[in-house]
Amino acid sequence: MIQSARIQDCRRILILCPSLSLAGAIVSSCCYREMKKANAQLKIAVVCSAACRDFLKQNAYVDRVYALDGLPKKFSFRLWALALKLRLKKYDVIIEPTELNFWPWRFFQRLVGFSRRLDTSFCEIPFSQKQQPGSAYEQTLLEMLGVENPDKSYDLPVPAGARRQVAQWLEKNNISHYILFYLTDKGQKLPLSLPQLKSLCDALGEFHLPILFLTQSAHTKKITAFLGQNKSVFVQQFVGLGEYFEWVRLSSLVVCGENSAVAVAAGFEKPVCVLSGGKTFWGKAENPKAFSLKNTNFDEESLDNAALTQALKKIREYL
Repeated sequence: MIQSARIQDCRRILILCPSLSLAGAIVSSCCYREMKKANAQLKIAVVCSAACRDFLKQNAYVDRVYALDGLPKKFSFRLWALALKLRLKKYDVIIEPTELNFWPWRFFQRLVGFSRRLDTSFCEIPFSQKQQPGSAYEQTLLEMLGVENPDKSYDLPVPAGARRQVAQWLEKNNISHYILFYLTDKGQKLPLSLPQLKSLCDALGEFHLPILFLTQSAHTKKITAFLGQNKSVFVQQFVGLGEYFEWVRLSSLVVCGENSAVAVAAGFEKPVCVLSGGKTFWGKAENPKAFSLKNTNFDEESLDNAALTQALKKIREYL
């Protein structure tokens, strides 16, 4: 097992990251671009979570994407078949963070090619630098492969069709500037109770900007029913990543939970108010315009007054 490899000497590289979140994939998207800049002939394959599949498939620098529906809790035939398929590719370098230390995954690694007989380099990224936004994951990966002076800007592709759809909706509703609420990624709970959400919307009324909720299907009906009487509030259901990125790109302010919107806002240099339940790694330098509105009691009718006042003060700086 080695700790480094030269990117110029590689023909095929496999990155195993089945627990990577969408936010983590966005933050580390620079890795694929910088590897291809260093070696244009390189073929990059990624084993990822289902949450990252669409995003990575849109990345022009990733050649193949293999998505797992969830972390393997037992060794299935599907996992075995994928391992053998990858083994036949005979990758020059296989990179895998050391955070998944249980037998189905370790057995998968060995089947894929952790073997001297295949002359495969098997690189491990230290557990302390696993792929979380705000960590040194992408920097460590590029350093291991000998990539110097990388451009760490994010790749956030927005197809022309997505730009057109968003532009048409904004024109139809006569909106040019707005505050975007993106509260949850798929499967997450709302970071605020509905009464707290209403009190926050009321407080944001001082800025005289329409509020657009971009929601996952599980929350669309309840938010619409609770806030639908407010004519300055619009609710849009999440359609695809292209539209999602475009909504963020055109917004004046993003309000979100601890989810991928923080990373997307950082990519477009947008101010973002993170609704946090406590300590969060989002307050780091990934987005200098990120600030937190802490909500430690979900059952309360209204938000903590001091926390809300502090958040509104930050919003005034950017709006």
